Amino acid sequence: MSKIFDIVIAGSGPSALSLAENTAKEGLSTLIISPTLRKRWIPNYASWYSDIVSAGIEICIEETWLNPIVRTSRDSFELPFRYAKISTPQLQALLDVRCSRKGVQMLSEKVIAVQHYDDCSIVRLGDGNVRTCRVFVDATGGTSTFLRKEGSALQGYQTAYGLLMEAESATWDRGEMSLMDYRMPKNLSAEDEFSFAMLPTFLYAMPLGKNLVFLEETSLVSRAIQPKGLLKKRLHQRIDGLNIRPSRILDEEYCIIPMGGPRPDIHQQSLGFGSAAGLVHPATGYQLVYSLSLAPLVAQALRVGLEEGTPKEAVHLAWQQMWSKDQRRCWDMFQFGMDLLCSLSLEETQDFFSAFFSIPASQWKAFLSGQLHPFDVSRAMASVFLQASNSTRINLLQKATQKEGMTLFRSIFGFSYSS
Repeated sequence: MSKIFDIVIAGSGPSALSLAENTAKEGLSTLIISPTLRKRWIPNYASWYSDIVSAGIEICIEETWLNPIVRTSRDSFELPFRYAKISTPQLQALLDVRCSRKGVQMLSEKVIAVQHYDDCSIVRLGDGNVRTCRVFVDATGGTSTFLRKEGSALQGYQTAYGLLMEAESATWDRGEMSLMDYRMPKNLSAEDEFSFAMLPTFLYAMPLGKNLVFLEETSLVSRAIQPKGLLKKRLHQRIDGLNIRPSRILDEEYCIIPMGGPRPDIHQQSLGFGSAAGLVHPATGYQLVYSLSLAPLVAQALRVGLEEGTPKEAVHLAWQQMWSKDQRRCWDMFQFGMDLLCSLSLEETQDFFSAFFSIPASQWKAFLSGQLHPFDVSRAMASVFLQASNSTRINLLQKATQKEGMTLFRSIFGFSYSS
């Protein structure tokens, strides 16, 4: 008779490995199944230094910057928090070693279907074999096909094109890190100026040592996936406008991050985690550190649920760790922010962020981190409204009074959020 695992996790990214490490730490037999086991992770990850430390992966920090900069055409903000870049190879090696030491088993195969029963789940694989478990977890990312979703919220996409390069010019000799630079590049044609004005993108720049810099052109969020060619063109226009002279290109990245949209149905027997569970911040695209911080809580909920109840009850308890009533309320307010950003021109986006970074730093940082009580989110949004220009206030009011804006009021006052 084949072994029945407590937990089977589909996926082999950071969220999958982090949850696997923690379920094994809780004494649950855990199997990871993925066709891309140990394949090199491509994305560059970065976040606030304090959040990375709280997630327990500070050993993977590659570089830090004390005062990241946000720039619009008329304002410049030095943010009073340390920002850090994570070494993706180190993170992958760390989580892999942690899983190995905790006894997590790994199988290089593709999950093609899952059948749930009262006491177990049957996981069907691409090679025709099956694995049996008490709880199945989908951690396959934002394009997950194993989870039901609910609601009518619209999807958005963050897209970015980046280059790791050696550069001859000394633009970043001071070690200045640019979190968001929404200024339009110099010397554009009239056609390209119009394109930037209608579809805002920003420069994200991390100096990593003498003449070494990572530059990325990012569409924060839009309804459509922005093509690689457009972002690549814009990044090179910025490079030319800043008189940066690349001497060698070391790496290239193009990433697509689904944001917002319908959340997973928390009453289903499959459990999601990471991007598959909708944990990407709808207004910023951050997810990694938040998911890693949730992994111990979700693992503990699964252990308690399996010890004291059925697999269904364990999964429901784990869903509640990710999607409590308060968290759903917050996420709906973040979704409203995402919907607003999708509708703004470059000038309107610049005005919005000038207002956003003018509110107390503790408020905007907590908003970006996504770890807030609904009252705190609504207070931050009210502060932005008071700081904003009249045109941005009108945009906010128009969006809030449209049909989809009713979700904002429902989330602020906590109406219709069942457990």
